[in-house]
Amino acid sequence: AFPLAASLLAAGAGYGQTAMFLTTLMMVGLVTLPLEATYFGRRLAIQRNLLAFVYAVLSSVLLGALL
Repeated sequence: AFPLAASLLAAGAGYGQTAMFLTTLMMVGLVTLPLEATYFGRRLAIQRNLLAFVYAVLSSVLLGALL
């Protein structure tokens, strides 16, 4: 993920967009959602993914504003 993020930055992407890409790649898992729902319950799995997405958006906006 990090070499791809470096190539995105080199191609002209902003820090906010790159932070959003990395954070969602690592934390939000729609493919693994059925497995998470099996172990944690459907409600908690969806809640965790939504909170991870909200965190990704907030952190990318913050990084974009700071850098």
